[in-house]
Amino acid sequence: DWLPASVPGSVHNDLYQARWIEDPYYAMNSLKCEWVENRWWAYRSCFQIEACPGRHYHLRMEGLDYKCFIYLNDCLLKEHEGTFTPENIDITPYLRKDNILLIIFESVPDEESQAGHTSHTRTQKSRFSYKWDFSTRMVPTGIWRNVWIEECGGITIENIRLIPEIREKGGKLTVHADARSAGRITGKYELSVEVYDGPVQIGCVRDEFELRNGINHAEEQIYIDRIEKWYPNGCGGQKLYDVTVKLFEDKKLSHCWSGRTGFCSLKFVPNDGAAEEALPYCLYVDDRRLYLKGVNLTPFDMQIGMVTKEKYRCFLQQIRDANINLVRVNGVGLIETEDFYDYCDEYGILVWQE
Repeated sequence: DWLPASVPGSVHNDLYQARWIEDPYYAMNSLKCEWVENRWWAYRSCFQIEACPGRHYHLRMEGLDYKCFIYLNDCLLKEHEGTFTPENIDITPYLRKDNILLIIFESVPDEESQAGHTSHTRTQKSRFSYKWDFSTRMVPTGIWRNVWIEECGGITIENIRLIPEIREKGGKLTVHADARSAGRITGKYELSVEVYDGPVQIGCVRDEFELRNGINHAEEQIYIDRIEKWYPNGCGGQKLYDVTVKLFEDKKLSHCWSGRTGFCSLKFVPNDGAAEEALPYCLYVDDRRLYLKGVNLTPFDMQIGMVTKEKYRCFLQQIRDANINLVRVNGVGLIETEDFYDYCDEYGILVWQE
């Protein structure tokens, strides 16, 4: 029979909740459940949807770990591989009123533990779970981040990148965005960028762009007269501004994205007395030398899908309260979730991401 599953979550946790395995965190129980990583597992979800004519529906999946096959109503949509590779699939042609989504995971790939060779690593899957000096072997599999269906128009925006700069007076925000059409090869669309300080709009720009071969890269710039700066923990406040990017097709809203950004002046300079060929490792904020109080951050849980937003908040509050201003996200760990990076922004934590 099918077992209940939590998404985000992990196969190990679902099996433990169903009493198929003992608590893998207790004593030597992790050794008793190493068989889990060597099996194939399937997730199934049944859902209803009333599709509106002229609208498109995208299946969005942020964390499928590791290799799997994605089916909707018995149609193979895609073969996926990669713990950190998101999927965005237009499922409009496959939708019915009653739908069955099925995701079948292969057993986890063989990978090098700490005792292995880095040069032999061939997958985009975290190595720490294959046994590291701070962890046992408990290799996760399953859906570790969110899954949802997004309704939009015929053109969507992807790969949003915000580049804030401090100017002599105020600041400049450069926004990069890719527009992609589900059907139209050519045509025009409008892109607007709005910047808010709380409920007050402090910047807005809207321009027209043209699709070529169904895709276009757009760039917008907004100049803001007055800004408050973002500072690392212990140097000042962490002022953040809300940014909304909207895409319009035939004057109708087709897709929307929201995020936050801050304005900070950071630069690396050579250490005192360093050799000419040495890399610059001395950090300045607003031309003031910053003493880095950093830590090496291990993942917060062996089962990566079990770290909730509340856990991230609690952990990063402790990091902030310990007067730390930089964390190193270890290369054998994760590309963390957006919740992690959002709290780092909020608490003034610089991130050294490997």
